Amino acid sequence: MRTVAFILCLVVSPSLAAPKKGKGIHFIATSEKAVEIAKTRGRLIFLTVTVDHDNECRAVMDNRLRDPKLIKLLGNFVCLYANPENEHGSIKVKDRKGKRVNRCSDAPTIECEDHMTLAQHYARGFYGQHPVKAPVHFIISPDEDALDMIYNGDFTSGLHSVPADTLITRLKKQLDKHGRGLTEVQYKNMQEDLTLAKAARARKNWKLTAEALLRVTALNKNVPGVEEAKKKLAEVEAVAQKEFEAAKALAEEKKWEEALAALRKVRDDYDGLKAGDDAERERANLMGLREVKRLMKSLTLYEKAISFKDRGKIDIARKNFKKCVRMYPETKYGKLSQTELEGLPPSGPSGR
Repeated sequence: MRTVAFILCLVVSPSLAAPKKGKGIHFIATSEKAVEIAKTRGRLIFLTVTVDHDNECRAVMDNRLRDPKLIKLLGNFVCLYANPENEHGSIKVKDRKGKRVNRCSDAPTIECEDHMTLAQHYARGFYGQHPVKAPVHFIISPDEDALDMIYNGDFTSGLHSVPADTLITRLKKQLDKHGRGLTEVQYKNMQEDLTLAKAARARKNWKLTAEALLRVTALNKNVPGVEEAKKKLAEVEAVAQKEFEAAKALAEEKKWEEALAALRKVRDDYDGLKAGDDAERERANLMGLREVKRLMKSLTLYEKAISFKDRGKIDIARKNFKKCVRMYPETKYGKLSQTELEGLPPSGPSGR
């Protein structure tokens, strides 16, 4: 974890921000917000520390951190900017409501007061016992452990001597190890699915509940939202298992039609869950039984005959009823067909 020591400044955000949207780093104003984003999206924090009074430090801010490839890569991080000085000045930008406001000219998504506060109170803790040098960059976990500390040069070669490609290599190494986390679109969709699952569960709509939760767990990220979905999905699985056991009990009583209908419902409502897969296998096994096959074939003939009867095609209906009785006499529908035959009018012109 962090240890308290002196530091000059800090940067953390999902991307770099500049006066024009998409042209620079997007900085977060406070460490609290940055850590919240890092935890809920599963992202790493990129913290950069610099000062204004040193030309080489300014060269890193004005050149290295304006590299397009580096800016693009930093879109996978939560970025904070820490600088105890404000000699770079401020600029006028439009806020979300279109009102013109003062912002830091280095980081137009925050105010100079923000990065000065970060430098004084937050960035200090990442130096440990190391001597203070700027500019320096930190890669920090969502739990605020420093994973890497990158000096942008030294006093001999120059503090602006580390090229952007070197920074990119170090950043990619940590991304490959930790993972890239959720994009803002993925995070928004995850929150919507969690809300949808909660509402669907309140209505006992298990199908919609399972579908929404499965979309969240499919993100496969170590973030609170996914962990919540896994927990809720386990609860849904327990409900599904009870329904599956009830369907199997119907099969054991040879209530074939009720069992098949119940198994289909479990399969459809809990598609993608273990109980749903088990229900489909059990349904397929039942359909392979000779007794069940004959029952379902007799049902098809019986329904066909009823359809013709309802349309006034009495002779065709009689033909199908007779076939059902002849081929499947022991079945429920063979017996129902016999009853239907006894109630049909005699054949001939008046029976059509």
